[in-house]
Amino acid sequence: MLFYFLEGMENAVSTIYAILRKRQYALELVGHGDYDRFAVPVNNQYKRFVMEAGQYVYDQLQALPDYTDSTGTIRKYRINNLKRPKIVVVRTKLGNTAGTTIGPHFLLNPNGTSVDQSLMTLGYAIRKFNPVAMIPGASTFTPNKVNWTDLGSQNNFINPIASHYVGLKYNIQNQYGQVDTVQQVQATPCEQKINFTTTIGENALSPTFFGTVCNSINFTQQKLYTPTFFGGDTYINRFTEKSIMPFFYDWLYDVPDNIEWNYYLNQMIPEPRFMINSQPWDVSEFNLSNLVQLFTNNPATGNGLLPSSSYFLDNVYYNKTTNLHIPPSYPGFFGVRNSYFYTAACGIRDFFVESEVLVDFRDKGTFPWEVAYSKYKYTDLNALFDSNPQILAKGNYYAYDYSLSAIRFLFNQYFTAGYLQGVTYDPSIAELCYTSFPNRIAYSLQQQTDSNVDAWRTFLPLNIVDFKSKLSSVKNFAKTGMFITFENDSPLIYQGVDTIELDDSGTKVLVGDGGLFDQTPQNLVVAEKPYEYGSSQNKYGVISTPAGLYYISQNQGKIFSYAQGLQEISQEGMKWWFNEFLPYKLLVDFPNYPHTDNPVAGIGCNASYDNSSAILYFSKRDFRLKDDHKNKVTYDPVYDNFLVDIGQTQELAIKLGDPLFFEDASWTISYDPKSKFWISFHDWHPNFYLQSKGIFLTTQKNGIWQHAAKCNDFCNYYGVQHPFEIELPVVTGQNVNTIKSIEYYLECYRRDNRICFDQFHILDYNFDRAVIFNSEQVSGYLNLNLYPKNDLPLALQYPKLSTNQFGYDILYAKEEQKYRINQFWDITRDRGEFPTGSTYPPNGGPYQPYPDSTVLLGNYQERNIWVTAANGYLKTLNPSNLNYTKSELQRKKFRHSINFINLSKADSRTVNMILKIINTKTQYSPR
Repeated sequence: MLFYFLEGMENAVSTIYAILRKRQYALELVGHGDYDRFAVPVNNQYKRFVMEAGQYVYDQLQALPDYTDSTGTIRKYRINNLKRPKIVVVRTKLGNTAGTTIGPHFLLNPNGTSVDQSLMTLGYAIRKFNPVAMIPGASTFTPNKVNWTDLGSQNNFINPIASHYVGLKYNIQNQYGQVDTVQQVQATPCEQKINFTTTIGENALSPTFFGTVCNSINFTQQKLYTPTFFGGDTYINRFTEKSIMPFFYDWLYDVPDNIEWNYYLNQMIPEPRFMINSQPWDVSEFNLSNLVQLFTNNPATGNGLLPSSSYFLDNVYYNKTTNLHIPPSYPGFFGVRNSYFYTAACGIRDFFVESEVLVDFRDKGTFPWEVAYSKYKYTDLNALFDSNPQILAKGNYYAYDYSLSAIRFLFNQYFTAGYLQGVTYDPSIAELCYTSFPNRIAYSLQQQTDSNVDAWRTFLPLNIVDFKSKLSSVKNFAKTGMFITFENDSPLIYQGVDTIELDDSGTKVLVGDGGLFDQTPQNLVVAEKPYEYGSSQNKYGVISTPAGLYYISQNQGKIFSYAQGLQEISQEGMKWWFNEFLPYKLLVDFPNYPHTDNPVAGIGCNASYDNSSAILYFSKRDFRLKDDHKNKVTYDPVYDNFLVDIGQTQELAIKLGDPLFFEDASWTISYDPKSKFWISFHDWHPNFYLQSKGIFLTTQKNGIWQHAAKCNDFCNYYGVQHPFEIELPVVTGQNVNTIKSIEYYLECYRRDNRICFDQFHILDYNFDRAVIFNSEQVSGYLNLNLYPKNDLPLALQYPKLSTNQFGYDILYAKEEQKYRINQFWDITRDRGEFPTGSTYPPNGGPYQPYPDSTVLLGNYQERNIWVTAANGYLKTLNPSNLNYTKSELQRKKFRHSINFINLSKADSRTVNMILKIINTKTQYSPR
């Protein structure tokens, strides 16, 4: 009878197994730990520890060295790191007295819970993010959040993650070898100077007071705070690594369904909480031995009296406090549903780290596991932690091209940004050995065809020449010549090359022979030496062009060219202007200012050639101390700044060019070497020119700027819009005439951006301001307005005084590209014909300087028409010389032998304005 009962039970169990559908009970935790910020360390916790022992643990069982703790107990440790990435294991202690029991603290919240919540079972996650799903039988939980269903177990959730950020410091004596062998790498392009006068800000010394320390009273430590430096040999990288923790030695992967596997017998860690034995429960398990095991604490083996002895799974009935299931223990009628165990906990640690390796260029290998996580390139976590043992158990793969890192970069391996003195250096002796040869040229050997030696790097001892004057520049000239300029002497030309002389063995004489300079140089001028005619003080102001060689003679106020001979091109209509505004204005008040040939950091001149338009440009960077601060500002050569006396023995430090104290005396002027005339002044004043064959480049405001980059962008330089201004003379010879009207021919175009060829002729576009003047008269500012079309009453309102009372609004007529103005007159306040305050007509006397004189006694007004800036070309009308409210009976016509018209447009950025012809209608006015 018992036999039939057992046989029937076995058939019933087989029937149940056949009815149940296959289910997935195994889960793997996969996460991405994005460490996106640093937290301030807890002040009351220890942060520094002594590393007693450390070891690299690979994919193996590793026994660590025994040690004795503070109680005298011998401690033994063995680490199971099988099928996990290799790790670093360290053992620490706190100083020499605290023993070995104190280590880094746990990262805890104020309530005692762990800050790091990155490791969670499915049940923990559901309790936190979808608590309704923890109610047995609930159907109102949020389906797109993590829950117990098969699909819900795949939903993502976000939890805090936290770890200690640790640096290991080793005391390695002679780590870098000899001091003079260190390869120096530039860490910042800007020079940094310690400011000893302040305690706040960048490069300042901030004191920290410690009181009495080690018998030192009022011990003070000075700390230097620098700005952030970028560069050098260390990178701040985003680094990622895989963290893998399998709970079992082996697991099922890519095998047919119903494969029997007992996870209870493959435990990687001492006791995984959730496990399963997939071997079918058999009637034979219903025996006395399993009945006894049911009431004992023997280790679970996945077998037992009941089928539930084959598994312990996480589900809605699991109580994490008691580590037991509440009845009915598992959901499902015949089979277990929505219950899981965990095979592994895996994740990506993604954090920033300082490293000499540029890990952004981390390479991948040929196998699937040889790839690293990248937040912006590769984020497939499922592929990275595929449960395939050939992938999951491989750990991390590191492959770098170290030559891409600064420390291994070819240039940094063989070249250094700075040198230290050798070990034999004695500063007291070296101070006596310093020599400078500003008057000397040393030249290399001549490079020969097919030579395997770089002769240009070989300088023989006697291949030198000394001159009597300090050199400023050396330029190539013609085929093999040299053009040499001097600071205080006329230029010289050397023709030809050094002749190669061979001895019997066919080699060059080793000491050199100075043959290049054996020939007599050609002096380009015949002036006496004290005149220093043709000298040059600016190495950046010398330029060789297809039109010849040009250079600036700054302290003489001259510009020269050399082609067939030396010519002073500054005499061509600009002689007296250059004579006044080419010498440095700053040296008038600061004659010992050192940076006189440095247009980037100081003052200086430079020149360039636009290869596209065949135009030469000469620039000067200079400043003039304002009159209000004369004799109140001094130069400090130690800190390279200027000191302003603000009274009470206090001084204010300012930089060169501060607009409160200095006027900008910089300018740029263009010259046409084809027509040999000066073209125009320009409102862009570069620090430096960059030579190029096709584009025109300058540097300014810590950037490189391309000029004429667009075909419809005018008068906008370095991000600032400037006016377009043109001034022309109206000459009538020796005859004195009065001007009735001024007419000019103007065409204005706006080009298409597409190919910069098609253009639109703008109908009534014109200058917006004009000034007419001569040596005695001035019109004031004339605001130009188009003559109203079909609105005569409006036209009759002009001319009129402008709203701001500093100009007249007048009309201009425009027909067939001809613009005409005639509403102007002289508004000079006082020509100085009669003494100030005298009546008109003047009465008889008194006269000066004696009674028989015909000059009336009194003070006469003398006011300039223009006020010119320190740069010599920007000018504004002198307001004290203008009277816009003159009565109509005092409005004089312009009467002179030469008059000028100044036309300007405040903003012409998108319009190409072409002024072609200017005419005037005059009337002969003899007297």
